[in-house]
Amino acid sequence: MKANFIFIVLFISYTTYGQGKRNAESYADLLIVNAEIYTVDAAKTWAEAMAIKNGRIIYVGSLKEANKLKNKTTKILDCEGKFIMPAFYDMHCHILQAVLDEGRFWKIQSNTIEGTIKKIQEGLVAQKNSLWITGAGYFPEIFGEDGPNKSILDSIIPDKPAFFYDIGFHNIWVNSKALQLADIKKETVYKDHEDWIVKDKNTGEPTGWIKEDARELVTQITPKANYLEADVEYTFTRVSSLLAENGIVSVQDPSSFDITLLKLYHDADSIGLLTSFNLSFGLPYLIKNDNLSLDDRLSGLITLSKRYQSKNVKTNTVKLFIDGTLESKTAAVSEPYLNSAERGSLLYDSLQLKYIIQKLDSAGFQLHFHAIGDRAIRASLDGIEYAIQVNSNNLRRHQITHVNLPLPVDIPRFKKLGVIANMQFWWMDNSNYYTELLPSIIGEKRVHQLHPFKSFVNEGSLLSAGSDFPVTPISPLEAIQKAITRKDIDSKDELIFEKKESLDLQETLAAFTIGGAYAQFMEKEAGSLEIGKWADFIVLDKNLFVVEPMDIHKTKLLKTFYRGNLVYNKE
Repeated sequence: MKANFIFIVLFISYTTYGQGKRNAESYADLLIVNAEIYTVDAAKTWAEAMAIKNGRIIYVGSLKEANKLKNKTTKILDCEGKFIMPAFYDMHCHILQAVLDEGRFWKIQSNTIEGTIKKIQEGLVAQKNSLWITGAGYFPEIFGEDGPNKSILDSIIPDKPAFFYDIGFHNIWVNSKALQLADIKKETVYKDHEDWIVKDKNTGEPTGWIKEDARELVTQITPKANYLEADVEYTFTRVSSLLAENGIVSVQDPSSFDITLLKLYHDADSIGLLTSFNLSFGLPYLIKNDNLSLDDRLSGLITLSKRYQSKNVKTNTVKLFIDGTLESKTAAVSEPYLNSAERGSLLYDSLQLKYIIQKLDSAGFQLHFHAIGDRAIRASLDGIEYAIQVNSNNLRRHQITHVNLPLPVDIPRFKKLGVIANMQFWWMDNSNYYTELLPSIIGEKRVHQLHPFKSFVNEGSLLSAGSDFPVTPISPLEAIQKAITRKDIDSKDELIFEKKESLDLQETLAAFTIGGAYAQFMEKEAGSLEIGKWADFIVLDKNLFVVEPMDIHKTKLLKTFYRGNLVYNKE
């Protein structure tokens, strides 16, 4: 069934396009005129004017009819032909963590080892008075299949402990001093994951590459940031600015296992600092404390949810990590990695996972899964299917995020089970991560199966979009471009992995708007520009439908409106 069907079925508004009733109370507070308005309603309607009253849309359609809702107090915004569309939803964004850590980890992103070393040296100077040297953002592809080695860091930082997160914040690169302080030796194994502390194939010594939760052997002995000491007003002014200047009005923050973040959101909302966006927070289902029973964990989550729910902060989502990443061979795959017997790790036993999902679903929680490998995706789907059978409902709008490498036979199950595919469109391109690193790890065939965006749409599955900021840029415009082109932002290379999996612009915009609103249980209130919905919209300097796909990222976002209020103005 074709893609448009899902939106016709799911997103028929309870109001009617183009019908605005006048009475003494119905004159507009704000009238948008002379615009190219793409409404993202079920019919993909275009309009030239929109009227807003008390933060909601009371008319969208022709300029002639809109003018009937104008009186002496109505403010007029003449857009002079500029493009308007619904504001964006980011359904996987670590926005608060990113802001809190802006000065904590030195950024070392570079496409070369030499460039990475230079940035580390700059960080060393900046952190000369620190006990530890820390940073984040190295690209795994520059080190190849064997990963980064402590010898490079030892030559730069011989006398202080140092660690650096990779771009995905799953794995760390450490020097010998850090290994020594963490007491990591030849014989050290993290729980039952022998490959999470990488050892030299000849000597057996730790190489300095530490994967997934084994990183805590190092991070737990480093100085801790006390987020509760953060300047709340400054922090949330920065959060609000970052979101508004990118046209984002709703976020799902999938948490970083730090409940302090939730408390900060709650505190900020309670003193009126969340005025330009709303969010849902992914409560962490912690698997580290093996002494807690499922019932105890569930009780704790329910208590957290009730305690921190507030006007603009929803707490009915739980985050579950199911596997790791492909580049570190910790993603759970069905067929072994190349030249290896390893298939990655499911972080839960499959039967245990089914029971956890069923109990959380029964308690009314929406689940947000991190699942990258095909085995992890299937285990998540199996658990959701079990929950539906036992609980006799399909109401929770569970999201499986990343979904890098699904088995083709599992793609139709998303629609069947009502599961939202939460996609990071920015991730798929023709960079050397895909042309060099991943072919050496999973093989060319599986590289061509990655990120099958169009296959999901063709099967009628609902997509939402997430940046995974700060792992990758927060810009929706860059991600929209990459969903369509499947190429690096400024790529001159004609190579495209599976062009047939490219989305068109309508499909991509739907994921960033009405798809996100649906994932937030807000599709009747927002996500499209229709009568009765909140006036959440953005103004762009160019019509995206006439811009060349490779130039979409050059489009300028001029204004962001949230509930009828101007929250960002570039002009």
